[in-house]
Amino acid sequence: MSQIADSVTVRYLSAPDELLHVDADGRPHPTHLDFDLRNGVLMLDYTYNDAGTPWSVVYGFQCQVPSACFTAEFGNQVLDEALPLAERILAGATTYWDGNRDGVELDTDAAAAVAELAALVSERSDDAPTVAAIHAADWFAEGDQPTDMGLTADTTDEELTALVKQVEADIRDMEPSQVTAPVGVQAHLWMERDRLRVAVAEELEEVAAQVAALAEKRDALITQAMRWRAKGYSSRSVGAMAGLSHTQVQNIVRLADLRGAWASAPDWADYVTHVADDHAAALEAVGRRLGGLRVAGIGHGWVALDREAVAALQRQPEDADTYLICDAVGTPLKVNVDGHRYDIWLGPAA
Repeated sequence: MSQIADSVTVRYLSAPDELLHVDADGRPHPTHLDFDLRNGVLMLDYTYNDAGTPWSVVYGFQCQVPSACFTAEFGNQVLDEALPLAERILAGATTYWDGNRDGVELDTDAAAAVAELAALVSERSDDAPTVAAIHAADWFAEGDQPTDMGLTADTTDEELTALVKQVEADIRDMEPSQVTAPVGVQAHLWMERDRLRVAVAEELEEVAAQVAALAEKRDALITQAMRWRAKGYSSRSVGAMAGLSHTQVQNIVRLADLRGAWASAPDWADYVTHVADDHAAALEAVGRRLGGLRVAGIGHGWVALDREAVAALQRQPEDADTYLICDAVGTPLKVNVDGHRYDIWLGPAA
């Protein structure tokens, strides 16, 4: 059977804003004066959830009276005023068993003390010094912005934590005549840093797009200059103009040629490759000799092949008139045509 405490113990508030607690959305929880007859504790507390009236209140083991969110100093005064009433409630309380669970029965004076306690807390809640919840967004809206206080995209977690403490201290000190409590400072500053970092990422994407456009323009100019085949426009000299090696210049031109070849390739083509002009016909002949494989010259030394043709040519012995060795699509291709061996670029179909 539940017991009734022998005496009242007052649990005073310590921190000035101790009674203020907020939910995940920054809304203050309701507050109340709580007197638990089982352990005799008289205190001010906040409501943890809205699940309804606890059974301990329903069966009289707890008295809970809604209150304002008092400052610690004023709330402790209210507790001192409530102490005699709590002692009267305790003195007139007895337990009983209703066949299902324990309950508390109050005598006439104890019941009157409960009513007086409710009236006391209600009266003291009118125009009482209360804790003011100051949301970070509201505080920053009326003063310095986080960036004015040194917040950047490069701010570390440690630096951000220190900034949170600084802002919280500033909010607590903003109104000497009132107790103010900071709400949501950490979440707000973390969100602001994320916003700054997103801005950096967006700028990076924009610059990357600009660089890609410039690279495309550079490659077009390189290809144009190389096709002049004029003195002073070798792969080395053009590379020096573009800040690239001669090998990079050659690869850029080769890729441009490859794209041009694809524009001329038949629909059935899986690959295109480049050989000396007089060897393209030789490759076509080998395709016919190996069983009508799809191998077709498409001009300027370019040859189109389908997958079956490439596979058949790869199977040719190395002493054959024509063979190809290709490890993977898009890698250099070894081709032997009429005794001449070349490193050729093999391009996959789009």
